[in-house]
Formats: sequence, structure tokens, C-alpha cells
Amino acid sequence: MKKEMLEALRLTREGRLTDAKAVLERALRRGSGHAPCPGRSHLVDQPQLPAASEAEPVMEPPQTGATEPTAEPREKTTSPPPIPPPPIPAFKPFQAARP
Repeated sequence: MKKEMLEALRLTREGRLTDAKAVLERALRRGSGHAPCPGRSHLVDQPQLPAASEAEPVMEPPQTGATEPTAEPREKTTSPPPIPPPPIPAFKPFQAARP
């Protein structure tokens, strides 16, 4: 199995992913002692959707009859002033400890 893994790695580095996959599948099939279940190695088919003429109609929400806004418009609000950044502390040079 190690030989097949190295071969698959080489093929992958060369960009031959399909060949690398085939090498790995053969190695796994040989190592498991039995062949994979038929019909399990392919992708699932897409489900069949009904045609547009067969689809059920979409239910619209009931109309309430209100055509004008019911709430009073709010007064225009302003944002608070921005918060200034904190003051920068004064620079204090590092003093080495004396032995």
C-alpha cells in the first residue's frame, strides 16, 4: 500500500488527479479483501422536480387594507458627538537595572 500512496502523491504533484484517484481506489479495493458495493461509488442523481405547470401555486399573504403608514413619523435625531481617543501617556525612557 505504501508504494501506491507514493505513486498517488507523485501523480497529484504532476496535476494528474484522476490517475491518482484511480491508484488509490485500486489500492483500497485490493486491501479491503472485497470489491465495493455496486451502485455506491457514483454520485447521487438529482431529484426530479415537478414542471412549472404541475407546481402548486404560491399563497400570497392576505391584504390588510392599510395603504397608509399607521405610525407617526419620528423626529429627526442626531448622533452623539464622537468620543475622543484617550490621551497618550508621556514617554519614559527605559532604564536598565543596575547590578
